[in-house]
Amino acid sequence: MTTSSEDATSFRPANTSNVIVGAVFLVGALFFIFYMVPHHIQEAPLVKNPMMSPRWLPGIAGWLTAIFSLLLILEGLFGQKAEHDKSQDGGPALRWMLMIVALAVYFFLFEWVGAIITGVLATVILFAAHPIRQWLVYILALVFPVAVVFFFIQVLDVPLPLLFLS
Repeated sequence: MTTSSEDATSFRPANTSNVIVGAVFLVGALFFIFYMVPHHIQEAPLVKNPMMSPRWLPGIAGWLTAIFSLLLILEGLFGQKAEHDKSQDGGPALRWMLMIVALAVYFFLFEWVGAIITGVLATVILFAAHPIRQWLVYILALVFPVAVVFFFIQVLDVPLPLLFLS
């Protein structure tokens, strides 16, 4: 009997980096769900609706992160082996700088300029950083931040700075 190098005892993941990143995110998500949220977010004694609890949105975000990290692990274990493409090894320095500028714009201008204008500006900078050159996509830079701010203010009752709209 000859044994091949591809027998059942030598299982190799299709993408080891996805498995590692997924495992790190899964551990972080579980730590967030089971330690950070229960121990560091205060809950009011009487809440009419569970969705009004301050723990609801962080809990949803934690569980979604855990689910997507599990999917990333499964994709890394059982997906197709990806061939390494040198063109995806980092990207141009201008792209990285524009992403850092978008983060800085959002961080420093949020209170001063307001959530809508800052969101639109940061999203336009992020779209400009990547090779997206269709003008219809840039409409999302206007619609998405407005929709998110509306959702937080009207549905979740989270006060956000609006500058001239308040």
